[in-house]
Amino acid sequence: MNINEGFHSLTPQFVEANNSFAFDLFKEIYSSNKEKNIFISPISLAINLAMISQGSLGANQKEILKTLALDGLNQKEINSQYQTLLNSLSYSNNKILLSIANCLCIADSLNFNSHFLEQVKTFYQATIHKLNFISPKSIEIINNWVLAQTNGKISEIVDKLDPSTLLIALNAIYFKGEWTNKFNPSKTKAEAFYLANGRTKLCPMMFSDEEVESFFTKNLSAISLPYGDGRLSLCLFLPSKTVGLDGFLGDLTLEKWQEYFNQPWPKQTLVAIPRFKLEFKVDLVNHLSKLGIKEAFSFNANFQAMINTDRKLSLDQVLQKTFLEVN
Repeated sequence: MNINEGFHSLTPQFVEANNSFAFDLFKEIYSSNKEKNIFISPISLAINLAMISQGSLGANQKEILKTLALDGLNQKEINSQYQTLLNSLSYSNNKILLSIANCLCIADSLNFNSHFLEQVKTFYQATIHKLNFISPKSIEIINNWVLAQTNGKISEIVDKLDPSTLLIALNAIYFKGEWTNKFNPSKTKAEAFYLANGRTKLCPMMFSDEEVESFFTKNLSAISLPYGDGRLSLCLFLPSKTVGLDGFLGDLTLEKWQEYFNQPWPKQTLVAIPRFKLEFKVDLVNHLSKLGIKEAFSFNANFQAMINTDRKLSLDQVLQKTFLEVN
């Protein structure tokens, strides 16, 4: 499927819901991680939570869908839209590789509902693992799954598991892209990079005089660097000194984001960006609780549409680990 054709099949309501959740999630995580480099994949998490909502009932399901801003859609519409999105994001050619994978790990003493299994495999391309969480082998199985899905970039997402664990949701996203206009390595040189706290750090800076789309206001500068055939791009935003990172992010909303991209982005030359790599790992339970998902993490959670049991269940962990390298 042409990646653009797939995206055009998504409804405006669905697209806006995912964008809204992305901004809510980022601001929540940033509020308690201001001294760290943050790299998250909101769409990966949204897909994972939508899959979990498929097996939830009552207040549990309502909280998940409301947090995802999808409470205006029925389950059939949600499943269909995420299936379209996943098909669109599974994109590969000789210059770009993009893949998303979902996994649910359940205690081997439990059984998934057959209808739930059929739905998540059909619409969410999910992998299912039944594990003995008491055994160290479970850690190895989970980490090997993540290693395979990220082409070896992330080798470990868990180092220990609570033996009482019953349910874990995992998601992996992998992207490798070749710049449309490659940076010349011979032009890379050490330059000062200004941190949010005002200090500077010497880092390798890549330079290019190729034309790129750009956007400028009195408060920020932005550029769009395309990958491969130009269907996917990396957008970089640099707040002005007077606004700073906190000011920029405090003012960043879905409406403001849409306003930026509704403006013309004229071509400009002379681009300088740092060459860097970073990793970020987060258990999202506390963050999602603050955004409104509470039942799923308590023993009041209703997962009767997911698991055939009368036992009280809760979602124990929602893990995301990311790796980013720009060179």
